[in-house]
Amino acid sequence: MIRFILLCCSLLFLACEEEQAVLPAYRTELADLLTDSEGRGVKMRLDNGKEYAVLNPPAQLPADTLSRVISVFTQYDDQVRLADCVPVLTPHVSHFHDDRVKYDPVKFAAVSLAPNYLNLLLDVLGTVKGTHYFGASEIGYQSYPNGTKTLCVKLIHDQNADSEDYTRRVYLSIPLRPLDAHLVKGRDSIQIRVQQYQQELVKTFPF
Repeated sequence: MIRFILLCCSLLFLACEEEQAVLPAYRTELADLLTDSEGRGVKMRLDNGKEYAVLNPPAQLPADTLSRVISVFTQYDDQVRLADCVPVLTPHVSHFHDDRVKYDPVKFAAVSLAPNYLNLLLDVLGTVKGTHYFGASEIGYQSYPNGTKTLCVKLIHDQNADSEDYTRRVYLSIPLRPLDAHLVKGRDSIQIRVQQYQQELVKTFPF
């Protein structure tokens, strides 16, 4: 009996040691995934400009391209191991006629400015299989006496008759590089407008 109790205690001690093992430090970041000539995502570039080699590159992607993703990973010096990698919508700012687009409301969660993107985090009401459409509509430019100007952009959201049953989190990254021909960095600004259920959200950032 004593031997059995000692054995049970030993097994319990080993189990506790296993439970106390340090879990990997997972990070979740928006990033650009760069593919090689074989369509493998071999490099990941974060919004802070740092690049990392991907230890377990996803395959069967378009070759020699850059894709916007939300990634979950662990970092090992200048390398990362992906735990998850999901494509992110990248609507380009374009001019639309108001009678051809919709501004259905969303729940705003967060917005941040990166060197090459304006990032939006939204909570969207819909069904599991519902399809929604997003875009970035150029509302116009506002000029000021000091020579500066602001580009006003409004988020397009077409609910597409989807029932508001569940909340889905949606990431969007609006590319800023195509706007270099119209805005001067360090001088001009960009304004994003998001239609919410109660009121329109307006945020302005230096370009």
